[in-house]
Amino acid sequence: MTLRFSELFLLRHWQAIDSNIWEGWQVKGVTVITVVNGVVVWEAHVNNGVAFWEKGRLNVTKGSGRFLERPCFGPAFDGLTFRGEADSKKPIKRT
Repeated sequence: MTLRFSELFLLRHWQAIDSNIWEGWQVKGVTVITVVNGVVVWEAHVNNGVAFWEKGRLNVTKGSGRFLERPCFGPAFDGLTFRGEADSKKPIKRT
């Protein structure tokens, strides 16, 4: 299987969100299987190194999920400040 680089952007996501902390990141690879509590709940159909979400196999049981309450802008967003600081240009102090 040959994996290609892909850029993450909002229009490709299957989530009801209007922002993404990984927007614009270059990634290599693709999700082909999802395991929840030891059970395979989704498996992609892979053909010539390309995973087809629409042709994948979904194996879920109604009512088996659970809601996990999370704070808005939780720990996953903490790195954004650091990333912004690391990418910003700063003057070099010389003596």
